[in-house]
Amino acid sequence: MGTILVVDDNPQAREILRRRLEPAGYAVVEAPGLDTAREQLKVAEPQVVIVDLVLPGNGGEDLIAELDRR
Repeated sequence: MGTILVVDDNPQAREILRRRLEPAGYAVVEAPGLDTAREQLKVAEPQVVIVDLVLPGNGGEDLIAELDRR
C-alpha cells in the first residue's frame, strides 16, 4: 500500500500505530525523534508522516515546517 513514517518519542505509541497499520498493508518506519526522522526521510519516501507535535524542543512543528519547505 505505502510507507508511513511514525515520529514519536513514546515507544508504546509507535508500537500501537505499527500494530494497527501493518496488518492493513502499510510499511511502517519509526523515528523516536527529529534527528532520526530526518535520517529516515533521506532513505525512505513515505506517503504519510504521523508526527507527535509535542516532541521535545518543538520537534514536531519543526519537522512539519521542514516537510512543507520540501
